[in-house]
Amino acid sequence: MPRARFLTALLLLFASILPATLYADDSEVRALWVDSIRADLRSPAGIDALIQAARSGNFNTIIAQVRRNAQSLYANHHPAEGWIENYVPPAGFDPLQYLIDKAHPEGIEVHAWVNIGATFSGHPTIRTSAFPCAVPCDPNHIFRHHGWGSSDAESWITRAHPSFLAGTTFSGQRQSPSGVWFLDLGHPDAAAHTIDVLTHLLRNYDVDGIHLDYIRYPEMPIAAPRPPGATGLGFSTGYNPTSVNRFNQTYSRPMGSLPSIWDASWSQWRRDQVSAFVRRLYLEMGFIRPSAKLSAALITFFRGPNTSEPRTFQQTEAYTRVFQDWRGWMDEGILDLSIPMIYKHHGFASHRIQFTEWAEFTKTSQYDRHGVLGLGAYMNSIPFTLAQIEEGRTPAANGDASRGFNFFSYFQTNGNSAGTVRLVPNAEFYRAVAIDGAWTANAPFATPASIPAMSWKSSPRHGHLLAQILLENGSPADGALVTIRKMGGGSRDEEIVQYADGNGYVGGVDLNPGAYQLLIEIPGSEDRVTIPEPVVPGRVTRVTVDLARPARGPMARAERTLGEHERTDHLGDEASALEEWLGREPLPEDLTTTTPPNP
Repeated sequence: MPRARFLTALLLLFASILPATLYADDSEVRALWVDSIRADLRSPAGIDALIQAARSGNFNTIIAQVRRNAQSLYANHHPAEGWIENYVPPAGFDPLQYLIDKAHPEGIEVHAWVNIGATFSGHPTIRTSAFPCAVPCDPNHIFRHHGWGSSDAESWITRAHPSFLAGTTFSGQRQSPSGVWFLDLGHPDAAAHTIDVLTHLLRNYDVDGIHLDYIRYPEMPIAAPRPPGATGLGFSTGYNPTSVNRFNQTYSRPMGSLPSIWDASWSQWRRDQVSAFVRRLYLEMGFIRPSAKLSAALITFFRGPNTSEPRTFQQTEAYTRVFQDWRGWMDEGILDLSIPMIYKHHGFASHRIQFTEWAEFTKTSQYDRHGVLGLGAYMNSIPFTLAQIEEGRTPAANGDASRGFNFFSYFQTNGNSAGTVRLVPNAEFYRAVAIDGAWTANAPFATPASIPAMSWKSSPRHGHLLAQILLENGSPADGALVTIRKMGGGSRDEEIVQYADGNGYVGGVDLNPGAYQLLIEIPGSEDRVTIPEPVVPGRVTRVTVDLARPARGPMARAERTLGEHERTDHLGDEASALEEWLGREPLPEDLTTTTPPNP
């Protein structure tokens, strides 16, 4: 009898003594966030201890922080980024590669935790033990070239509106109280650099996924007073000069003007910059290695969506304050795994309400992807964390269930409400979750669990498309209005309308197989329509539309390239060579024969 069916039978037979909320298919994400601040990831001995702890607690996923402050904890890093400040690895030691080599034989996935927004956390004129050079010592660090002191055009750092500088220093560029300088993804070069760093990592390491942190704008105080007629809340971050110029160009605002912090279009613009980055990264990863998963640590400040107030996701601080539309990302399918950071103390009644709201929302907002609950074990006693696991396993009212748990953090698995004091040794946490009777009669992780299969990756029925639009002068078609349209006239036809991001990219995820055209609209230019491009299951069709090339009739030729994984598996079983040939306009070499190439 297959293991899953056997376990299901046991659940029915012993329902009186086993928890009713165990997954029938015996699959569940059980993950640990492991930060790079401490020594755990910085030596072979530290990683060996990590693997042993994960095994003892029946964990199956390690989310390891390997990029912090635009610096790396892996040897084969991007040429523009060096080692984490003040770290000199043992000779020949590559922390990420060593972790992969140790974890994979144990059936443990490794996801590369990478910080996006947080770029530097020091004072650029004061030397400290953390930053002995005041600025990062690495001469190539992006803060040295695109941080404080850079020209407006070269600055990649976000800023506050000059009239609302509360919570900032250095003319609104450094965010307090944590003192972090945040990258602004509204600057196309900042977004492109970060994509390059992450795809370089994916090409050079067999990680199971990329995990995004600080994929947002920094939290800022609510600006007040609100002017007459303004609606919503005002938050003053996002005023990078290049991003503001792009906004003014897109919305036909006077160049040199600053949008109001209450401007709804400006708020949506900031959300769009973050979402466009996530979309492109998802498609780039699918192009390089379709099996790799994209996840993110997501914001759950204060109250969650609920029916009692009522409160929608669009009224939460994730959406309105830090411009992180992660519900939209799940709906669009540009995250494989949502991991909301539901860091709530179980001893506080208000926190328990917030935990329930965000846990329920995570369960019911998976949109054919997977949602995992991120628990703040560091701020809860072990009994409190066990109670949150039990609630997290209970299906929502509509029957939806989360797909597991991620715990912050490996370094501190339990603590007081502030997370500043560890109540018992970490080893007790692993005993509590894995050994019946150690802390509770039925330990939640008493037996190993497999990682839930992602059917959209293992048995794909849809394909994806990533396109870059280049203007006649070779620059990206920033802000071009592009319609991605399926051809054929059938009931499953669809179209997606997007504005190209700052690097000229648009993309569609989970498209029905078939031929797709791009309709490109640029003010002051003739509309262009590309030739049909084939989209097939499980693959990213990638095209570059160069508007400098003459159109053939009403159509523009797009240059198409295969994904890196396709160099070995060719076209797969879903599309034959004939289908590929029929999906594009003939080339001169095609016309030298009288028949299409053989399948």
